[in-house]
Amino acid sequence: MRPSCNCMGEPTDYNKWRLVFEMFLFVWNLGVSGWLWLGRSHKATLKRIDEVEADFHDRISTYEQRCLVKHERITRLESQIGKMPNHDDLGRIYDRINAVSGDVREMKGTLEGTAKTVDRLHRYLLEHDRGSKS
Repeated sequence: MRPSCNCMGEPTDYNKWRLVFEMFLFVWNLGVSGWLWLGRSHKATLKRIDEVEADFHDRISTYEQRCLVKHERITRLESQIGKMPNHDDLGRIYDRINAVSGDVREMKGTLEGTAKTVDRLHRYLLEHDRGSKS
């Protein structure tokens, strides 16, 4: 067999072209391997990002529920605080308690005097009742 010639009449060097083709295949395989490796790591990264997003959304919904419960509690407390007496109301209540306390002291003094009078009457009746029976 006669070696093929290129345009210039020189014989074609198949070993040279084979080396170039094998180098091309090596670079091609290296590129495909790198692309697959990056694709897998990219998929793993995307999967992890999806997991983190799902966890984040779960936590956010939990916090939103907690905030809603706390908001309702605060609203109830504010409405109850609005119904409580303020400083001026407490001052009036204190004044009325002092007035009632003074009235109770006065009634106590009156009742003590009345009790002494009743005791005297009782003693008097007991003493005179004995004397009349004898």
